[in-house]
Formats: sequence, C-alpha cells, structure tokens
Amino acid sequence: MGATAEKTVCICLRWLVMIIITSVGCPFTQAQSFNTQELISIMASDHAGHAQEEVAKIPVSGSSEPFLFDTLLPAAIAYQQKHPSRILQIHILRLQANAASNYRNFDPVRRIQPASIICLEEAVRLCYEEKNDVLLAEVFFDLAELYNLYGRFEEYMIMLSRAFDISSRLEAGTFPLSLRYNKYGGMCKAAYYLHSYAEAIQYGRLALASKPSSGDTENDIGEIYLLDLIGASHKKLNQPDSSISCYEQLLAKLPPFTNRRDFHVLWTAIANGNIGENKVYKGDYAAAQPMLDQWLQSALEFRDDFNASLARNALAALDFHTKRFDAALESWKQNFRWAVNVRNNEYAFNAAKGMAEIYRLKKIPDSAYHYLEQAALFNDSLQSFISQSGLQSVKANVKLDELQYSLEKSTLLLREEKQQKLQILVTVALLAIIGLLLYNRKRLQMRSKLQQTRERQLAAERETNEARNQVDEFIQRLKEKNDLIESLKLNLTAAESLKERQDIYDHLSSYTLMTDTEWIIFKDRFTRVHPSFFSNIATRFSKITPSEERMVTLIFLGLNKLQISNALGISPDSVTRSRHRLRQKLGLAKDDSLEEIILSC
Repeated sequence: MGATAEKTVCICLRWLVMIIITSVGCPFTQAQSFNTQELISIMASDHAGHAQEEVAKIPVSGSSEPFLFDTLLPAAIAYQQKHPSRILQIHILRLQANAASNYRNFDPVRRIQPASIICLEEAVRLCYEEKNDVLLAEVFFDLAELYNLYGRFEEYMIMLSRAFDISSRLEAGTFPLSLRYNKYGGMCKAAYYLHSYAEAIQYGRLALASKPSSGDTENDIGEIYLLDLIGASHKKLNQPDSSISCYEQLLAKLPPFTNRRDFHVLWTAIANGNIGENKVYKGDYAAAQPMLDQWLQSALEFRDDFNASLARNALAALDFHTKRFDAALESWKQNFRWAVNVRNNEYAFNAAKGMAEIYRLKKIPDSAYHYLEQAALFNDSLQSFISQSGLQSVKANVKLDELQYSLEKSTLLLREEKQQKLQILVTVALLAIIGLLLYNRKRLQMRSKLQQTRERQLAAERETNEARNQVDEFIQRLKEKNDLIESLKLNLTAAESLKERQDIYDHLSSYTLMTDTEWIIFKDRFTRVHPSFFSNIATRFSKITPSEERMVTLIFLGLNKLQISNALGISPDSVTRSRHRLRQKLGLAKDDSLEEIILSC
C-alpha cells in the first residue's frame, strides 16, 4: 500500500460539509454571513429541506468552528429553553457531543469523553421518538466519525454500517453519492488497518461504485488511494493477478505528469513496484527487478520511509528466491530495524522470519533461533491486535444492540402510557400515579432482562474468543513443530557419530504431529470458529475421505506443502498427489486455484 496516511480532520468540519455531519454533500459557497437566529429557526424545523438550508447558511472558513461551538451552541440552548423543540434538541446534543471530545477538547492521547457518548445516545432516543430516520442516520454517522477521530476503527465500521442500514430505508437520493464514496472509502481503509483484507476489497469496490462523476480532483486522488488499498489487499490475500489489475488501473488514473510531477513520479513508482512484487509471487523475477529498484529509488528520493520499507521487503523476497542470500539478509535487516523503531509488528515479523530462514540455510543456528524467536514474539503481538480488534467489534455490536433494545422498550412503554391516559380521562390524577408505578416496575424488569441478555452475550463472546485463541495456538504450535522437525532433520544429516544421530532421531521422534487425538481436539475447536466449514467441503467435494478432509483443512489454514507433509506424516509427493485428486474431484482447469476454492468454503 502507498504511504498515504489519513489526515486528522476535525469533526466540526464534517458538520459543515454534511449538515452538522453528513446531511448532504453539496459544495459550499463563501459569500454568506453567519445569521444565528435564522439558522436556529431552520435547525428547529422538521420539513424535508431544512438540512440544505443549514448548509447554505454556514460557509467553510477558519471561523466556522468558533461560530459552531462558541456562538451557535449557546444561542441554540437559550432558544430551546424558550421554544422547546425535539428536532433542535437533537442538533444541540450533536454539537455538545462534538464539543466534549473535539474542538478545544480534542486530545488523541485520552479516550472519547463519556459526555460525547451520552449526548449521542440521547439524540438516538429522541430520533426514535420522532420517528425521524434521516436524523437517526446522521447521529450514527456522528458516532462513527468520533470513533474514527480517535482511531477506534472497529466501532467506526459498525456505526457506519448501522447508518447505511438506516439510510437504505429512505428515499433514493436522501444522502448523496459523495457521502457514500467518502464513508465506504473510510471503511475500506479501516478494514485494511484491521487486517480484514476481504472486507477492505468489498468496501473499496462499493466506494468506487459510488464515486461522483463531478470531475473533482480530490475525488480522483481519492480513487487512486482506494485502488492502492484494494490492490494491496489482493496482494495480502495472495491474489497477484487481481492485485496487478488494480495497480494497472491506478496507473491509468494518475493525473498528467505536467500537473503534479512529484505525485505522478512517486505513485508511478508505487504502482509499478507493487506490480513487480506480484510478479515475484508469480516467479517472473526478471521483469520484477527493475520495477522494485525504481520503487526503492523513488521512495528514498521522496524520503518515504514506509514505501522504502515495502520496496526493500519485496527486493529481499526477490533476492531470496534467486539465492542472493547476502543481499536479501541486508534488506531484511534494514527493514527489521525500521519496523521495530516505528512499532510495526507485521513488518518486523516478516523481516525476522526472512532472516531466520536465511541463517538456517547458512547453517548458523544461533542466529536462526534468535530471529525465529523474534518472529514469534512479533507474530504474537500482531495476532493479539487482530484478536483484540475482533473483541472490540463484538463489544460495540453488543452495546449497540442493547441501546436499540432499550429504545424499543422505552417507546413501547410510552405508547402504553398514552393509551391508558386517553381511556380514563376522569381519573387523570390517579392514572398518573399508577402509570408512574407501572413505568418504574417495567423499567426494573427491563433492566433485569437487559442484564440477563448482557450476561448471555458476554458468555457467548468469551466462548467464541476462547475457541479462536485455541485454534490460533494450535496452528502456531503445529508450525513450530514443523520448523523444529526441519531443523532436526538438518542436524540429523550433519551428525557424524552414531550416538549423535541416535540422540537426534530420538528427539525428532518425540514430536508426533496431527495424531487422531490431536485431530479430534483441533476439529472441535476449529468448528466453533468456522461452524459451516466441514459441511461446506462435504458438499463441495464429492465423497471426501477423512485424509482428504485433513488435507483441505490444512490448505485452508495457509500451510505450505512441506508443512502439510510434516503435519500428516506423508511425503511432499503424497501431498502433491492428494492435491491433484482434490482438483480432479472439483473438475478444476489448469489455471484454477485450489486454494481460492477452499477459502470460499
């Protein structure tokens, strides 16, 4: 992926662009002056065009933020006290939510302030009471942007998904294409950051499909970044042809060389460099070499450390495949130092793993084991981050479901109270007391039910998370056993004395991989994480045997031929024959990918 980093855009500016965040996407003009009372009157109205009128009254300028929070907010609160309006109250709550964690109170070190969440949750409740889905979608867009501002990408994606779900119930054109383009683009980047590459591709494609045809330069530049994210995601998923196609499209979208020379030069090198890296995966080393060299040269020229690291990693892989081990080792050493310095676990892991393999081939076991341990540590940190991201996503979903459940119950209770008051007009005073008692009683019941629901959700969350961790630990242990077996085999070959050979052989024999007992335990844990996998492969593969079932599972987990051979206790040739039989069962053509078919199960 390119070196583009998301600029921190304060939420109040998103208010200006989308009507206090996301109402419409039309451009602003600079001619209008602030008219507080007129704007408040528009905000308090509930007619369909109020949002567009708000945009027309607030120009984009450096004085917009002080106006919103220091002038408009106090004036709106004063107006609300004299002329109560739920619609205006929703806008006030949104402004207060942003003021609590943004503007003068923005601090990237601390978390989002509880006051912001409380304000927006109250805004959601009022939207439900007003049955106003347009404002409800806007409030969820607000929540999403708050989470995005503080780097909480799991919650960001969930809130955007909920906002899009609500907007799908509205008339076409309620929200402009520019909104969908920007938000889907943000979800693409968030998914990539969370290592959810298939989702990154999905949201990136949705963003491109929503791109406005206005000829806006910023949108065109955004399309280049999206193609970079999609291409990088395909590369992470080992889909070189799809990745190459994305970067070829990126090259075609670059602005003319004369307009933006530096941008054109750097992004040409980035796109060609990624194409070159994909060619390394395909074994076309001669074609890849000049592309990767140019990528590194341009990155160094523009002092782009991130792309320089990516280029070095790709060059190291090329040098490794062409047996230029010293050059590969030097590139990975540079990358390792850079990755450790910037705390990038993924690239530190890749570099350490590459160095460990080279030292193993050079028969320098101390260095090999050292970097193998380093790789394991950084991989543990990376997997912990991915696992924690998934956990935060579950928690956000649970919290959102609890909020919706609470709102629906509250709405039902209010409806019942109104019906009771209408039926018994003679005993108004008595009904008020009875209604209050019923409300409190049902409120307590609702709290009890919510607590039970929360406990069941947390238990399910813990069980799923535990199963996922067990599967990850099992896979890691399997890979470590394979690595150790390969190392012991090398030592067995080099051992001279009969006693040394016998000691090594005894050590090697103590590692039994994928026994029936291990398989039964692993299959049970695996099924908890992927419950439909084995039924899917039984449907996809006609009369699949138990040994083929194990083979398909190991391919799904991304093990290579040698690792599968050691895991199942068979020769690499037997693995090849088994793969061939699986391809025959599926009737695959020569160019079809068995891995992609299995990953789709």
